[in-house]
Amino acid sequence: LVVVAIIGILASIGLSTYGRTRSKAFDVMAKSDLRNAISAQEAYFASNEEYVACNSTADCGATLPGFASSGPQVSISFTVPTPDTIVGTAFHTSGTLSYEYNSTTGSIVEN
Repeated sequence: LVVVAIIGILASIGLSTYGRTRSKAFDVMAKSDLRNAISAQEAYFASNEEYVACNSTADCGATLPGFASSGPQVSISFTVPTPDTIVGTAFHTSGTLSYEYNSTTGSIVEN
């Protein structure tokens, strides 16, 4: 009986750790896709001297050269507040974090 209780405790610890690890992996996937989209935005800007606003991952994929999302669960969008500035956001539907990029600061921050 004690062995069954110990196995139950270890299983509950393992499952909670698995859930957190899985959620972190989804967050990393969203951040990685945002980085790839930023690179595609910069490539587009180098060729066309303007950034592109896109409202969805599919829209960004159709517009930005070489950008492909890792899956439909990642949501990416970009706004163009000024002609030489972009603001991008990304999140995974199963993740816990969202990310924002602003070309003025050049950094990705967690939200």
